[in-house]
Amino acid sequence: MNILFFVFIPLWLLAITKEALFWIYFWQLKEYRQDRMRAHFALPTARVLLINNKVSIVAVLFVTAIIALTVPILPIILGIGAILFYILGAYRIYIHIHEKQLRIPAFTMKALILLVLTGILYIAILSIALARTPEVAFVLLLASDLLVPVAVTAFVALFNPVSVMMKRRISKRARKKRENLKDLLVVGITGSYGKTSTKDFLAHILDKSFRVHKTPENINTEIGIARDFLANVTPSHDIYIAEVGAYKIGEIAAVADIIKPNISVLTGISNQHIALFGSQENVAKAKHELIDALGANGLAIFNGDNRETRELFVAYRRAKRLYTSELPEKGVYSGIFAKNIRYKGDGTTLEITDRQETVRMETSLLGYANAINILGAAVTARALGMSLKNIAKQVKTLSAPPRTMEPRRGIKGTRVIDDSYSGNYEGVLSALEVLSNAEGNKKICILHPLIELGEEAARIHKELGKKIGETCDVCIVTTGDFFTELRTGAIAAGIDSGAIMQISDPYLAMRKAQELIEEGDVILLENRIPEQVRKGIIL
Repeated sequence: MNILFFVFIPLWLLAITKEALFWIYFWQLKEYRQDRMRAHFALPTARVLLINNKVSIVAVLFVTAIIALTVPILPIILGIGAILFYILGAYRIYIHIHEKQLRIPAFTMKALILLVLTGILYIAILSIALARTPEVAFVLLLASDLLVPVAVTAFVALFNPVSVMMKRRISKRARKKRENLKDLLVVGITGSYGKTSTKDFLAHILDKSFRVHKTPENINTEIGIARDFLANVTPSHDIYIAEVGAYKIGEIAAVADIIKPNISVLTGISNQHIALFGSQENVAKAKHELIDALGANGLAIFNGDNRETRELFVAYRRAKRLYTSELPEKGVYSGIFAKNIRYKGDGTTLEITDRQETVRMETSLLGYANAINILGAAVTARALGMSLKNIAKQVKTLSAPPRTMEPRRGIKGTRVIDDSYSGNYEGVLSALEVLSNAEGNKKICILHPLIELGEEAARIHKELGKKIGETCDVCIVTTGDFFTELRTGAIAAGIDSGAIMQISDPYLAMRKAQELIEEGDVILLENRIPEQVRKGIIL
């Protein structure tokens, strides 16, 4: 039994390390927020993270270890069984590393501290176990394996006061720096969707005329923006463009207090993250905080194609601009408007006007969502003094942000529209519209359902299913969340019942897609589908 126990220890340590890394990764993915964690575990399939085959087998081994304390022959059987199971686990870890599927956190200071604290705890548990008989030690080590999620969660909670203190200190430094950069013009961009694309498009349009810095990638929280501002903004910059996100009322106001925007852009309001905000009214209040933060000479810019933001535009009584794909009645609104938007297989053309000048624009970007985001960037650039002609030149050289309606080559001579960066209701509808207009044989969608939609989730997924049924020949859904609603909507809209399928295992989903795909097909990868599926389809 002693030999079996010492063979078991390194396998146990490997399993604990893998579990700790996963749970730190998962907390990091949810930005260490309890509200986002709660919203995630409200999903029907989320329980698999806590109750799965691995947990069930370890639980059985744990119960067996307790019984083995009084049954003489059982400890040997337990030891052999535990070693075989943990060897299998080690092999799975090897496969995940080899296929680059192992989920580990970005090793920020916070993640490292959590990993070190977890490591210290489990080394202490191992030390206690080594001082006991092997039979008792097995009980301790198997129990501690089951409790890794609890341990990591406890350390996240314990570290939270330190995080809050550090965030306040960093935000205070960033606020002071902003006060000293009085000539810096700040553009804040918020909304339920389109923030990142509008930010990236605006930075590209302004690049030839101004010295611009934008928040990187999807950094949009108070601490992320404060750190970026401290590290990267200098007196040589003319313009700072900040994407600003939130999950509850007050968070955008906190960011605005740091960056003090001169121009605020509201890209749209929807039920995205409504599970966290509580209501769409709260979503609107939160997003409007960026508008409320404008000074006396500030400018508010609204998306007129979104009903909620158009109403906010009408109600706003200070300097404002509208951007929309519908030309309003003459003299009613000021801003930039689009006419004759045309979607082609290789891009989009549109005419934009501010009633003083009309220019035809061409872009390789696909779909309505990109067209409206271009308008948002264009009206902001126009407010900063650029001519529509110069804006059009810059728009022509725009490229799709990674994994955001990005055209790619696929296996077997297919075309892929990679929209797997993230997903929202409006964006999925727009992407499906692009798919329906694309030239090709079968139209295939691989979809990961949307999250944090609260009580609206079932209705929204049924509507998305209807659009899938109208658009797609085949749809693979990569999780069971809201699959019933998606399938019901799709079948009602005409798709064959066997053509919409749910495959949660990434490998099996990838293999099924590869089996179905044929030369000339067009594939839409929508929302955060598993990376294994994505890499199995894109060349």
